[in-house]
Amino acid sequence: MSNHLNRNIIDDKIKQLSELFPSVVINGQIDFDKLRAELGEVKEVERYGLNWSGKQKAKRIWQEGVVGKTLSYIESESKNPNTTENLYIEGDNLEVMKLLKENYYGAIKMIYIDPPYNTGNDFIYKDNFKMDKLSSDIAEGVKDNSGGNLEQNPKTSNRYHADWLSMMYPRLKLARQLLKDDGVIFISIDDNEVANLRLICDEIFGSENFINLITVKMSEASGVKMSHSNKLPKLKEYILVYNKNKLGLNKIRVPKAKWDEEYNLFLENLTLETLDKIDQYIGNFKGYIQDTVAIDELLKNVTIIPISKKLNQLGIDDTSEQVEWKFNNAFRICRAAASDSVHALALTKLDKTQNAVFAVQSPKNKIYITKRDFNKKAKKPRLQLLFAKDYLDITLGDLWVDITTTELANEGSVEFKNGKKPLKLMSRLLKMVSSTPDDIILDFFSGSATTAHAVMQLNAEDGGKRKFIMVQYPELVKDNTGYANICEIGKERIRRAGEKIKSGLENASLDSDQLQSIPDIGFKVFKVADTNINWNQENFPSIMNQLDMDISNIDIDKIDFTEGWSDIDIVYELMLKQKNISLSSKIELIEGYTRTFLYGSLYLVCLETEITSDLIETLSELNPIPRLFLFRDSAFRDDIDMKEQSVRRLQHFIQKNAGVSKKVYTIDFI
Repeated sequence: MSNHLNRNIIDDKIKQLSELFPSVVINGQIDFDKLRAELGEVKEVERYGLNWSGKQKAKRIWQEGVVGKTLSYIESESKNPNTTENLYIEGDNLEVMKLLKENYYGAIKMIYIDPPYNTGNDFIYKDNFKMDKLSSDIAEGVKDNSGGNLEQNPKTSNRYHADWLSMMYPRLKLARQLLKDDGVIFISIDDNEVANLRLICDEIFGSENFINLITVKMSEASGVKMSHSNKLPKLKEYILVYNKNKLGLNKIRVPKAKWDEEYNLFLENLTLETLDKIDQYIGNFKGYIQDTVAIDELLKNVTIIPISKKLNQLGIDDTSEQVEWKFNNAFRICRAAASDSVHALALTKLDKTQNAVFAVQSPKNKIYITKRDFNKKAKKPRLQLLFAKDYLDITLGDLWVDITTTELANEGSVEFKNGKKPLKLMSRLLKMVSSTPDDIILDFFSGSATTAHAVMQLNAEDGGKRKFIMVQYPELVKDNTGYANICEIGKERIRRAGEKIKSGLENASLDSDQLQSIPDIGFKVFKVADTNINWNQENFPSIMNQLDMDISNIDIDKIDFTEGWSDIDIVYELMLKQKNISLSSKIELIEGYTRTFLYGSLYLVCLETEITSDLIETLSELNPIPRLFLFRDSAFRDDIDMKEQSVRRLQHFIQKNAGVSKKVYTIDFI
């Protein structure tokens, strides 16, 4: 019994470890070498593959915090800032994700990224891992520390991939931390790095959490691409799909690209209204014989002719027009299928009806539509009628050829020629994952902000309240687009797309006399900036002595905060250090005070330079009680007695007003 209990405990610990570091648990066993590597222990020799030169440095960069940085709120560039829950963040995505980690750890439902494809000229990130040839060869074990060869045929192309892998590694590690347990990540990539990306994702997310490698047709085999290439032209890209904990995707059904010629029978005299009535009988069938009689009555004037004959009667000769007509009339076009059970049922009813098309009832109370004219001598005659309307779409697989890229450059009402992804593609990915109305969607290589556009569009379609977080480095735009950098393109696209969605819904409301709900089409803009707070201030009185100034006259803001600070930015910087609180939360000023803020109704940030009894009493009356009260140390002028007395007074008033002695809250100082 004891051994069994110990085994269960060990298994639980291994499971917990695998959730933190998926790559270290293989077939239920811990690979301690990999665990040591995950914890930052550096090996002397690293080899290309999953041990490329620079991998240990990439791991250290992932583990390091971001020092001296924050996110600065830019209200002037935001849209609907008082109501929106969407975010647009400018800056290096590595720094941004580290800054967001406390707020959004395990909170993101879906991540989509379209990173650099490593074509040789698309590195723009500060954490540049490029090495010279000798340094790389020494790290690889190809040469010794003096530069001598260790292998007969040293590879020199490894650095090309290693730089890219080192850039991606810490970002993907952070991405996994941000995902919810049922979260999914989609990564667009092409041939250059798809193999390496698969390996690195297997390590980070766990090979058991691989879902699909989707192939997406992105180009046509024509034009310059065909005539100037000395190899087969590249027409496709890939989307690598992983989840966090073995959860699947929503199935997506898409229209068939072509008409299925098996559907070649036309039901003359069948109207859509009649078919709707028949479908109601079938859908609500309870086994009553009168229901099949009613269906037969609806079908009594229906006859069957070949679809080719009907097209001749209508004089439709053009192939494209024929296909269009077939799709439009799919409700009365059928194919005949063989069915042993329907065959037996039809034979017993032939003498009871003169209908060319009639209904039969199975012993399990299912209704089938069949035809009278079938080969009575055939062993398996085709007589059961299957309606084309029920088979016009198919379940989507991992080969997508229906995503068109024509007019893509101007999609979203902004021009962006370098790697813009189709709105249809992003909408499809969202539908595969996001079924909860308030999911958070993150794109940390957001480019022209197609992901944000798709989130707003899907919310407009189904009434959802999904939120987006777009992160983009302000890369300069080379083309003559009129925008200074990619961020300006992305923000403008969100503005224009949102207004177009709003206008469309307002027009629909006028046409239908039903008010259409307008989704959240706003966004708050933040930019990576230097900290606003002098975190390294060790001793307030000693600073005063050095300045030889009277403590009562000093401007303590200049001591506590850096040049260019604002109260709002300080509030946001402090909130970035809290867990499970959205950066889009509302900030309210406490009535009667100019520098005391309530953040998301949960956090109280007091930046007043003096703490008065009236202020303490006001804060104690807040309902609900904030989970955290933050005060400035300097507001107490280094008077420990005043500080302790203020804390006791606040605790006393909270207990008195709340009527409980164990209300969960914290008082802290900066």
